[in-house]
Amino acid sequence: MLRRETSLTLGAVAIVGLGVLMGAITLNDRARVHSVHARYDTVATNLLARDIYSLLLAVRYGGISTARDQTVMLRQYERTLEGLGDLDVSALSPDLVRFHRHIEQDVRRLEPTLTDPEWTSSSTEIFERLNHIAADMLQFASMFGDEANDAIAETEARLENSLIAMGVLICFFVAFCLLLTRRILVQNRKLEDAVRTDFLTGIRNRYALQHDLEMTVGKQDCAAVLLDLDGFKSVNDRLGHNAGDTLLRVVADRMQLCCAPGETAYRIGGDEFAVIIEGKEARLRGMRYCERFLSAIANPVRVGRTKLRVTASLGVSELAADSRDSVDQLMGRADKALYRAKGCGKACYRVDGEDERLTQRDVMEAIDAIDAPHPHPQTAKAVA
Repeated sequence: MLRRETSLTLGAVAIVGLGVLMGAITLNDRARVHSVHARYDTVATNLLARDIYSLLLAVRYGGISTARDQTVMLRQYERTLEGLGDLDVSALSPDLVRFHRHIEQDVRRLEPTLTDPEWTSSSTEIFERLNHIAADMLQFASMFGDEANDAIAETEARLENSLIAMGVLICFFVAFCLLLTRRILVQNRKLEDAVRTDFLTGIRNRYALQHDLEMTVGKQDCAAVLLDLDGFKSVNDRLGHNAGDTLLRVVADRMQLCCAPGETAYRIGGDEFAVIIEGKEARLRGMRYCERFLSAIANPVRVGRTKLRVTASLGVSELAADSRDSVDQLMGRADKALYRAKGCGKACYRVDGEDERLTQRDVMEAIDAIDAPHPHPQTAKAVA
């Protein structure tokens, strides 16, 4: 049987585990977004386009007229070629990769002209070729940027969808855990009620009595009333166990009808019952309960076609909230009071502390008198 703390702990562990899983998936998607940003380096593409335009402008306005101009052009050319080689095109579409190779080939075709010792070609020819390369590079940069934005937007949309899906999954799982926890608690409550209920009479049993007393003793005043039917064994012998069971159920019903708020009836076993009274004036209330029950049990009990007249003996004991006595001592004193009632002729009750000390002889006489013939209920007198 799962307790409340156990079920809640399992639910919390499950939610934490799901949260960790969601965090891992989110981090993985974020890593994908960063990876896409890193692969689509639009800044490097723009810088490469700027280098090509710098080379174009240098040829257009500076020309190549001296060896020094040729050296400057070669350095600018090598930097441009290096930038084209360093550009990561692995994530690009096949068309854009082919476009990049076309631009790189056009740039490499400039090398013979720029490295020609005679450099007889005019700067106008180089400018025209560079102008064509620059136009292609501008178009490539634009296409590169559009493709990068699409890839980043797609990855971010995937991340957003993952977050939404995980959020829905978490809500569903939390709701499932709450429903499961509620069902476990309800089942546990039903199981606890079944364990603490007497299967024959439907009232609480010995296990519930022990539990309730442990929860009450030391917190508030309480009184215990022990009840034993007089001559119950003879009913079983004469009429059978089914009649005895019917009688026990009727007695349990009448016990509950006699209970006031703060009073609970229990079946200990066989024909032994108990009533626990909680709160102020518990002893006096216990005595009043005995009087009510003796009056209620005096009415005949119909079992089949037979009317049975049943009596009972009761014993009352009290335990104050500040007392150091245990539950066993409380029940022991109530049991002794019950034996005194048996020894006084049955069909009455005794209160612990109001009679003389119970001796071993009194106990033996009470035991011998349990199944002896008893007086008619109307002649029984309650002794307090």
